[in-house]
Amino acid sequence: MPVDSTHAFASGAAFRKPSAPPALAAWIGSRLAALALRSQVARVWQAFEAGATIAPGCRLGPSAWCVNEGPRDRIRIGAGSVCRGVLRRETFGDGTLILGEAVYVGDDAHADGGAARAAGVRFWWIDRGLGGEPPAVMDQRLTSVRGVAHLLGAHGPA
Repeated sequence: MPVDSTHAFASGAAFRKPSAPPALAAWIGSRLAALALRSQVARVWQAFEAGATIAPGCRLGPSAWCVNEGPRDRIRIGAGSVCRGVLRRETFGDGTLILGEAVYVGDDAHADGGAARAAGVRFWWIDRGLGGEPPAVMDQRLTSVRGVAHLLGAHGPA
C-alpha cells in the first residue's frame, strides 16, 4: 500500500462503503488499476526516450524516471539493462551517464539485491546514510558514487 503526501498530510479523499456489489467494485477497480499502470509505464518510457539513448532489450520499472538537462546522448543505456530507479544528469559539467549491457538499477536495496544476484550480476549498494538495515545481499557497500569508476575498472564486466 503506497503512502504518499496525500496520506501523510491527510489531504486525500475518504470514502463511504461502495454501494456496488463488492465483487463488481473489485473487478472494476482492478481494470482501472491496470489501465493506470499502463499509463504510468507509457509516461516513464516517454521520459527515458526524451532524455536518453536506449539500446534494444531494456526494461523500465513503473517508478523509474530519467532527467537529462543536456543532450540526449549524455545518458546511454546498454542492451538488456533494467532500470527501476532514477537516472539524473544535471546541467553542471559535461558528464555522461553510461549504463553498460545488462546493468540493473534498482530502487529498493533489499528487493533489488536478490534480484541482481538471481540475474547473475553484482550488486553494489550506495548507502546514502538514510538509516535502516543494509541489504543482506551485496557485493560492495559504497557511501558515494565517486568510487564506482574505480571499481568498474578493477572488476571488469559482471
